[in-house]
Amino acid sequence: MNKPMTYIDRINKINPRYCFISYAHKDSERVYAILDKLFNNGVNYWYDKELNPGDKWDDKVEEHIVNENCQGAFLFLSESSLNSEAVAKELEIVTNIRETNPGFFVIPVLIDFADLDEIIIYLTVNKKKEVRNYIFQLTDDDAILYIKDENFENELPRVMKKLNASKVTENTDVIVTEEKIQYLDEIFIEKGVIYLKKGEYYISSEDRKDEIVWKLVAQEAGKMYFVSKYAIDFIAYSDLDFKLKEIKKLVMDTEYIDDCLFLSMDLINKYNSSIGRTYPTDYADIKREQQMRLYWASENEGFVLYNSENKQVSMFNNLETLPINAGIRLVLVVDDSKIKDDRIK
Repeated sequence: MNKPMTYIDRINKINPRYCFISYAHKDSERVYAILDKLFNNGVNYWYDKELNPGDKWDDKVEEHIVNENCQGAFLFLSESSLNSEAVAKELEIVTNIRETNPGFFVIPVLIDFADLDEIIIYLTVNKKKEVRNYIFQLTDDDAILYIKDENFENELPRVMKKLNASKVTENTDVIVTEEKIQYLDEIFIEKGVIYLKKGEYYISSEDRKDEIVWKLVAQEAGKMYFVSKYAIDFIAYSDLDFKLKEIKKLVMDTEYIDDCLFLSMDLINKYNSSIGRTYPTDYADIKREQQMRLYWASENEGFVLYNSENKQVSMFNNLETLPINAGIRLVLVVDDSKIKDDRIK
């Protein structure tokens, strides 16, 4: 099983805060399944990816726990972890931190045990007095979340509420599946926002072509939606179909690009904050014929008009016959399943 990435590996990382993951190597399969869920929900965490059988202690682990950016810890508690010298050391450090910083959160995830009482009995019978004391000290807070690993999916909303409050989640508009997106061509990051360069068009005040920049605004059901960062042209209603075909020829040359569409009312309504205000390129703005800066959005089989703040304009009727032109923003749809598996490490 591949080891999950940590917050350090996140390509759209803005937030430096994270939480620590304490676990035993023998529990890797069950722990990694949960870490994947956390990572894809934007949670920043760190664990020792180099952990090998035997659970030998490494000083660098302590450095990550006591780091000022570490806001809390997940404790994966099992028979293996409660018998691990490395985990005992981590429990000691976490206990000491909470004595001076009660805001340092702890989320025990129970593996092999039904509840806390079973853990205490197990530690007592096996004469693990020191570890038992750590558990007592760490779990004397009513706010502590006890979660069974097999129930983690159902408990995820409650966990995320706590993690968001502790500020260990990424504060970007879109959280992406890293292992997929990092292998797309021409990806770059600015201030935590993911962009893709694809196709060429007039996007400057000069009579020249440059790359079209597309902003990732959503990911759902195995699809990524990239919206052109700017309105790349101003055109009349009658020219919309022709213009879409023209631009499709520029961008539909890569297997994982599933479609190229006009920005739709549905996408605007669902992802308005990620899409952001609409600005034209200099070249496009020169082509604007009327004073108002309006933009086309598709609706079922037709089009409607929006203003630059992505609010629908309803003052116009019979758009097909109006002597105006409006801006266009397009959407690239990337299909996760079409990204070649042999490109993924």
